[in-house]
Amino acid sequence: MVRAMRVVMKKKEKKIARMDAANRAMCFAFRSPPPGEKPMKYILIRKLVRKDDGSRPGISAMQEAVASFRTVKKKRGRKKGHCNTSKAEDKKLYQTFHKLRPPGHGVDSRKVFKALPKKLQKKMCRRTIRRRLAKKGLGDFHLVG
Repeated sequence: MVRAMRVVMKKKEKKIARMDAANRAMCFAFRSPPPGEKPMKYILIRKLVRKDDGSRPGISAMQEAVASFRTVKKKRGRKKGHCNTSKAEDKKLYQTFHKLRPPGHGVDSRKVFKALPKKLQKKMCRRTIRRRLAKKGLGDFHLVG
């Protein structure tokens, strides 16, 4: 007796196709013509504009492209050189590190994290600890993990 085997195939992950800058500019130009002319309908614009994979964009995508064409993107993230921890907190971190590590030995960032006061544990993560110690010159060769 032969059993039928069911083959389960994974669906391919869909890549999201977007309009490039030139096509967004075309949408904007067709929808906001010079004075005295009527704006072109989205159905007609859809026939002229393509996404980067060659398919036609939806009407809502074109509306969004027209609405956000001239908006300027704001700066994101922290300012350069900004640290979430103060100098005093960094000093406490270095003191804890030197207390745990005998000269010439390595110490794990987890051990340093566990030895910190609870208030500092809530404020910084293990990655922050590694970065602060590396900035001080106590980096890769002293820390494991």
